[in-house]
Amino acid sequence: MNKKIRYTLIGILLLLAIFYVFNYSKNWKTVNIASEDIALTDTAAVDHVFLADKNGHTINLVKQLNNDWKVNDHFLVDPNKINLLLATIHDMRVQRPIDESQHNTIVADLSSRGIKVECYSNGDNIKTFYIGSETADKIGTFYFEASKKEPLIVHIPGFVGYLTPRFIIQELKWKDKMVFDDDQQSISSIQVQYPMNPSMSFEIKNNLLFDEKHIQIAVDSNRIKHYLNSFKGLYHEAYLDFATPAQIDSIKNRSPFCSIWLARKNKQQTRLRLYFKKADKRTKSQFDENNQPNETDPERFWGIIDDDAELVSIQTFNFGKIIKTKLDLTN
Repeated sequence: MNKKIRYTLIGILLLLAIFYVFNYSKNWKTVNIASEDIALTDTAAVDHVFLADKNGHTINLVKQLNNDWKVNDHFLVDPNKINLLLATIHDMRVQRPIDESQHNTIVADLSSRGIKVECYSNGDNIKTFYIGSETADKIGTFYFEASKKEPLIVHIPGFVGYLTPRFIIQELKWKDKMVFDDDQQSISSIQVQYPMNPSMSFEIKNNLLFDEKHIQIAVDSNRIKHYLNSFKGLYHEAYLDFATPAQIDSIKNRSPFCSIWLARKNKQQTRLRLYFKKADKRTKSQFDENNQPNETDPERFWGIIDDDAELVSIQTFNFGKIIKTKLDLTN
């Protein structure tokens, strides 16, 4: 039995155990638990977090030697999301004990929709709990930890809202959204190609500019420096997990509007292909400068990074500074 199946079965059995204990216990009662009793104060020591729900979804977040995190041994984790998760585990407090009248509702919620959370440090399990859904007022979250003997309602003081969305159970939503994080010192070469307009393509290599025929073009070195330094801290907007494989294949089979290939001095490479996105009712700019309806969305492109299967949303606002033509650099 592989680890994923084993973890899933353990999670389901424990959820069922919670349901049994709280539905059939004759001596159930609310006890007084101090607000800080559920806090995990040393989240800096956490190097592995395991999440599971009763539907068989499992997430393994493992800290790497370079302090990056990986999810399910597949992808680098978005640092903002792992930091938010650890901060949540650190900052959670008991909001209030539950009323006896709420008992069955909370137990049912934890049994059906609860997410099991295990925190490890150097291979040792240092905390295990279940996080449920929101309370009726949407400012508390159902919670259960075996050592506390009863379900609770938790919150983060000063934060208005419930905490469950921070415990993400979908693998793709953990994936880092970084596309480029490079500057002149780390970049070996850049190729920008416009398949539908090749004469606008160019290459920068060794801080020199070349046209689509690999002929060097005289250009102000400060323009090259500014352009190369524009690749720092570029994140895409979102992974479009609603797109079907057929939809992604349909886009991949088109000719991209623009293809940007970045090679680094450490031999790593990243390729970003941009595809026109049809304008729809969510497009803010419905008309062009001639007051004609926009056929394509001027604010967003579809993007494919390297040969990933996922489709991403690329905002012109963030990436416009690198979506340049040969004329942009020479005029």
